[in-house]
Amino acid sequence: MKITIDKTANNAKLLKLMADKDSQKALAAREAFAAFITSPILEVIESEPVIGNLFTTWTYDYGTPSSIPLAPLFDIKQNDFIKVWTQSRPGGLATSSNSDVSELMVMTYALQSAVSFPLNYLRAARVDVVAAYLQRMAQEFLYKQEANSFAVLAAVAAQSQFYYKGVLTNQILRSNTQGRVIPQDLSLLFTLMSRVNSSWVGGTPAGASRAITTLVGSPEFHQQIRNMAFEPLNTVSNTYPLGGPQEFREDIYKSVGNPSIYGMELINVYDMGKGFPYNIVFSSYANGPTVYQYPNFGQGIGSTTTSVFSPGSEQLVLGIDKRQDFLARLVETNPDDGSTLSVLTDNQWSVRSEEIGFYAKLREGRVALDGRNVVGLVF
Repeated sequence: MKITIDKTANNAKLLKLMADKDSQKALAAREAFAAFITSPILEVIESEPVIGNLFTTWTYDYGTPSSIPLAPLFDIKQNDFIKVWTQSRPGGLATSSNSDVSELMVMTYALQSAVSFPLNYLRAARVDVVAAYLQRMAQEFLYKQEANSFAVLAAVAAQSQFYYKGVLTNQILRSNTQGRVIPQDLSLLFTLMSRVNSSWVGGTPAGASRAITTLVGSPEFHQQIRNMAFEPLNTVSNTYPLGGPQEFREDIYKSVGNPSIYGMELINVYDMGKGFPYNIVFSSYANGPTVYQYPNFGQGIGSTTTSVFSPGSEQLVLGIDKRQDFLARLVETNPDDGSTLSVLTDNQWSVRSEEIGFYAKLREGRVALDGRNVVGLVF
């Protein structure tokens, strides 16, 4: 979504007033403009996130506790505790903790962005230039929110464990062939999600409906999916290449504009992939004291094959059950107008600087409440 400002007579007049020599008129115009642009900036940062939109938004009033009620999300009587992943500051690594209360306190932090531009653009009523600066402000919020969202998801994927045949096992699998994903790999990922969500005695839980609805991966992962439409997926005696069924390949071929496979939506994240920032973020969790178990085909989940994640030579795909409300974003509302975003005039510019500035801020916190809804595939 792109921020635009129509070049109407009223808008042009407002921009010119912000550069008026009368400081009182200029200040009033700038405050009016700040109130005017709050809504379009907020619309962009709430509708455009990719990973961030996996989180359900909860609000709390300024001056009140930043907490989320757990009772509507979980049956507290059936859970001895809930493991929580959250950040204490933006850009920080997400940490885990256990909670046995019905009201969860969430650490929130302030996100800010600021822009400034010469007064000459205002005197000339250059609405296009001003809109471009506002677009940059919104993009900065988006980048920070996406990075914070992935940090929480990466922590969940790296640190979540379940008991399989009495062995504490990580919720990460390795593909059969390094650097390649085929339907067999996705099938094993489905099996992993089922085993993670078995009952406490290892049986089928009542109302077992958890499944992977969303796969989050890099552009290269999406290329792997597209390749299934024309590449051989199996061989007979390593001699005769076999492709997938015609209908399977046609579905992939036709869904390029709206990518999906096996009924799962595919989310394309440019910062994922070998050597890219989010891959490195995941490695910061995966290369800790925990040694990851990557089952091979034929050995099953929980095999003894071990390896450490290498962000430069392999990459992560996340499988998520988006139907479960386990990802939450808690955001503070403004006591004056109820908005979650505040845009204010920046008063650091002197008259002789011939510049004007605005800054925006919001306070939020992101948290993952249940690790059973995230599994990972490394290839």
